[in-house]
Parts: sequence; structure tokens; C-alpha cells
Amino acid sequence: MAMTITLNKGRILELLSKNKLKELFTQHLGWNNFNQTMPVQVEGITYTLNGIVEKEGFAIYELINRGSEPIKYDLRKKISNKLAKTQLEHLIVFTEKNEQIW
Repeated sequence: MAMTITLNKGRILELLSKNKLKELFTQHLGWNNFNQTMPVQVEGITYTLNGIVEKEGFAIYELINRGSEPIKYDLRKKISNKLAKTQLEHLIVFTEKNEQIW
């Protein structure tokens, strides 16, 4: 039997703005917890991707950038391509200060 989900646009926007992705996906969109940490090495630097949620083999990870410079598009693409070798279907949310890049 399919699960029916009622979406509250205001609540979803609030959770996104507060970076509460796990709560958004598990409590409001029906995804499963996914607490796997995945180290990905690109250009001699190891980036730690933190699993947030998964659904039927599709995983969402977060990479929190604690550096002073934003992660540029080319590097984000390399990180995603490297992850694709072990987790083909994925999305990485790059969190930088108060901004999320999906």
C-alpha cells in the first residue's frame, strides 16, 4: 500500500532555510535515515560526505565546507564523479556557511 504524504510548503521552506534536511526528508517526504560517512579523495584532499537519507538506492549526502573559500563548481563535479564510482544514484548538498548548493 502506498504511503500518502501531505506537504506543507511553509514548513518545507522553513526546514530548508534551517538546514534541517534529515527532518525534511524523513518526517515530511518519507525517506529513510542514512548515516553512512563516505570519504572521497580529490586532488590529494579527502572530503567527508555525511549520509543524510536514502530511498530505494538513491542517497543524499552533505559536505560541510569549513574552509574560508567556497568549493568551486569544477571541484564539486569531481567530488560527485568520484562518489558515483561507489554510489551511482546520489545527490550532494554542499553546505557553505548559510548557503546550500544542490
